[in-house]
Amino acid sequence: MVSDYPKPLSCIIFKIVCILSVMFLPLEGKADVQETTQKVKIGVLATRGAERCLEQWAPTAEYLTSEITGYSFAIVPLDFNEVYPAVEHKGIDFILTNSSFYVGLERLYGVSRIATLKNLCLGKPYTVCGGVIFRRADRQDIERLNDLKGKTFRAVEETSFGGWQTVWRELKKRGIDPYHDFADLSFGGTQDSVVYAVRDGRVDAGCVRTDVLERMAKEGKIDLDDFYVFANGHSAKEHRDFPFLHSTQLYPEWPFAKVRHTSSELAEKVAAALLGMSPDSPAAKTAICAGWTIPLNY
Repeated sequence: MVSDYPKPLSCIIFKIVCILSVMFLPLEGKADVQETTQKVKIGVLATRGAERCLEQWAPTAEYLTSEITGYSFAIVPLDFNEVYPAVEHKGIDFILTNSSFYVGLERLYGVSRIATLKNLCLGKPYTVCGGVIFRRADRQDIERLNDLKGKTFRAVEETSFGGWQTVWRELKKRGIDPYHDFADLSFGGTQDSVVYAVRDGRVDAGCVRTDVLERMAKEGKIDLDDFYVFANGHSAKEHRDFPFLHSTQLYPEWPFAKVRHTSSELAEKVAAALLGMSPDSPAAKTAICAGWTIPLNY
């Protein structure tokens, strides 16, 4: 076939077409990569508020994104009332929440734990937690737990494990029914708000999960000397070695779990990445943890 264009011009046109084809190939390839990248949402119980939750856990999402090809992870802060709906309506793919929520989610929605948090304190990892019952240091009219009867008391939420349920169990063991024996039982919504309510004298006493008082003191928000913590009534060795102030029995730390619709293949990759997280990594440091361990018994 003879070209209608002069030979030199035909060669130039051919070269231009080849160059344009090569130029656009990377763009098309990039578009294909973007289209195949799957977004993965990790719901996290925001016990200290959404902003603090994102600061603490966003680096973990970034870590998983860098470790697992083809997936982009993001943190979804959840308040106490949003945890069950988020799982029920498939709004998230993984969930990081307290032990009590996990047990309920496992039973109702088939959630499966894949790792347990290794909390970090004084340079050492801990995989258990509990609750703290405290009052202002100057309230010497409240010396024992039984003295809380007839007083005002504030917890985090009725669904808060360390910030209420572990404490409720201890009170019940001592014959105290907080829903009837307290002058008023209220819930603050976040750990910090409970601490401030007790510090400022708006309630007589309160409770939060273990490590909250120490973390707030380290952040310069409170002075530990302003508070009195009711001692725990347990003498097990693991309690004596536990460094955080606590008033209750200890339980497994927060589990990282997959929801039912999330594939086992992806869950295995996430579990491997979490277990391989170095305590020195930015993700671990920001989360104030020493990484993750195999899932404990809930």
